[in-house]
Order: sequence, then structure tokens, then C-alpha cells
Amino acid sequence: MVKILSGFSGMGGSTVAFINLTNAFNDAGIEICYYGPNDWHMDKCRGEKITGPINTTPDDILIMHIIAPAERPNAKKVILSCHEQHMFPINKINYKIFDKIHYVSEHQKIWQNIDHPSFIAPNILDDLLPNSKITDGPVAGIIGSIDPNKQTHISVARALKDGFQKILIFGTRPDKKYLEEKIIPLVDGHRVQYKGVFGNKQAMYDMITDVYHSSVHESWGYISEECRLTGTKFHGLGGEKRTTFILPKHEIIDIWKRELEI
Repeated sequence: MVKILSGFSGMGGSTVAFINLTNAFNDAGIEICYYGPNDWHMDKCRGEKITGPINTTPDDILIMHIIAPAERPNAKKVILSCHEQHMFPINKINYKIFDKIHYVSEHQKIWQNIDHPSFIAPNILDDLLPNSKITDGPVAGIIGSIDPNKQTHISVARALKDGFQKILIFGTRPDKKYLEEKIIPLVDGHRVQYKGVFGNKQAMYDMITDVYHSSVHESWGYISEECRLTGTKFHGLGGEKRTTFILPKHEIIDIWKRELEI
């Protein structure tokens, strides 16, 4: 059995990536389960919550994410799936216990700069459609975790400078200090509004005509590709083209099947 073991399964890009991979594998007849410590993934795929040690067998294939065991688990194959850069520098862990490292982009692999067997497979995108926008005029959206790396305050400032009269912020709020110092002073409830976390991405994109994105570091450009799929105008800082690598779902599954030897 294939088991994804992650140290984080709350709302975020890596969680969405593993949910989509889990669903695509199971749809293709490959038995897989996604294990994580948070609840967010549980109702979106075949998932289990990590509450203690996970039982593995010598026949299992493990895909591990932001987990760094000191010794190689007892499994047929052990893959480190890395979706991060500064948040998870691989040179700080014992990466040699893994058979291979999975990267989401060439840009990310170059940044990590690790001499170890690896492969690149991009994330599987959600099935989003270019629907008519449910707005009464131009509306800017700021999507993603509200934290210093995403530079949410810069995105809001850029949208304000461009004259948007309605700016909607979507995302989790993991950094209380950043939220209180940089974001709350900008949110007036009228021109700038915080809309919380939207589980329905299609509904979220249908509410906005433009997206402003100002991340310092991105391993793979989820937001820019979702904008492309939904017909939403994307305002980035220019680095998205070098990080985003897109393939059809069946080709991504073929890469994983080849690398996992299944």
C-alpha cells in the first residue's frame, strides 16, 4: 500500500497537492491513504489522522513530507516529497535514508542543492472552470496564508494603488504578530475585507476578477495556474514562470508510478 505521511495536513498548498494526488491514485486503482496530524484533509480524500506512530510493513511504499526520521522506516520504498524551500531545507536532515527526493519544480531542486537521487513531478490542479464573475465591477483577491512570506500587505497595497474599490482577502492566519501589525490596520470591512477560508475554490474565484500575489518564495505556482483556469487576471511579481511546471494529470500519475515502481 502507498502511504503519504505528512507533518502538516491543515489548509495549504502542500495539503491540496496530497489530497489531489491521493484521489488521482485511488481513481487509477492504486491503493493509497493520506495520513496527517490535522483534520482539514480528512473529508476530502481517503485520509487518516496521525495520533501516534503509524504502522508500516515491508511491503508499504511511503511518501513522507516535512517528517525527518533519524533512521529509514521499515518499508519497501521511502520517498521524501518536498514542497518547500526555506521552510524545510533538506541539508538540515538525514536525507540519505530516503530512496529518492521528489521536487515540484526544477527551480526548487536547484535551490535545495542536494546531491541525492531525485525526480520532479508537478502538483495536480483542482478541476476549476472559467465561469462568469459574480461581481458588480472589478474585485481584487488576495489568496493564501496571511504571513510575511506571502507579503499579503504588499498585495493589498498594490491593489489599492491600482484603484480597486473592493479587495477581498482569503486565507488562514498563522502569524498573529504579522496579522495584527500589517493586515488588521488595512481591513476596513468595506474597501478591504477579510473573507476567511473558502473550501470551495470555484466559488472563491467566481467572486473576484483579479488576483494580486506577492510571495517572496514559492516552490510551485498554484495561484497563477488557478487564475489561468478560472479566467482571473493574475498580478504577480514576475517569478511565477520560472517556478511553475504544468503537466496533465495522467502524465503526473505516470511519473509517480514509474518512480514508485508500481
